[in-house]
Amino acid sequence: MAKQIMITGCSDASKWYNSSIGHVFNVISEDDIEYKTRQPPSAQYNGYQFINFVSKKDAHVLNEE
Repeated sequence: MAKQIMITGCSDASKWYNSSIGHVFNVISEDDIEYKTRQPPSAQYNGYQFINFVSKKDAHVLNEE
């Protein structure tokens, strides 16, 4: 199972996950300060899932790989 994170806050209201507090995302990769994740499917873009980043200070790891 892939590493998963839960959004616990949002340090910048302009970030894509501002309205996703409490939501869980699979981690694609990570560096020292961010997790790389895939956003939920976008109705505006025919269900495309954009790859984006979540600050580590705004998330909690639910499990390890």
